[in-house]
Amino acid sequence: MKFFVTYSVSFFLLLSFSVPISAARKKSKRLRPGDDAPEFTLQGDDGKTYSLSDFNDQKVVLFFYPLDDSHYCTKQVCSLSLGYESLKKSGIQLFGINHQSIKSHAAFKKKHQLPFTLLSDPSSTTIKAYRAYSPLFTKRITVLIENGKIVKILRKPNVDKHADEIIKGFDL
Repeated sequence: MKFFVTYSVSFFLLLSFSVPISAARKKSKRLRPGDDAPEFTLQGDDGKTYSLSDFNDQKVVLFFYPLDDSHYCTKQVCSLSLGYESLKKSGIQLFGINHQSIKSHAAFKKKHQLPFTLLSDPSSTTIKAYRAYSPLFTKRITVLIENGKIVKILRKPNVDKHADEIIKGFDL
């Protein structure tokens, strides 16, 4: 009898946790090329406010990354920094986004002399809209946008060759 009660309670607990998780997965439709890019308004490391609609007729790249100053994130932003002139010549507006503060972004940018803007999303609203949210950290995802539409999503960008992947993603 004791085994049956323990087994029943365990099964009930497992079921109660799995149902909300699977329901949440069904609710969150994966973004795809051709979809409208979700609008956002976020503050940048420079104190200015940026919205996607400010760049309607341009190519915009949003790269979501977990943490300022972590090993792979530093490799990623430094790689993008090296390729920034090519991106800029191709008419691409580049923005990095995670949940950390403006102060953290500004220090990270200054330390690595980054030429692009880092946007802060402390509520993770934009991060969630672009499906880059994880309860532990922001996922490393890059979204290429042109004229307000998603062109390509790099779900596992190469942190060493990120700028090249972006240029290829726009077929430039």
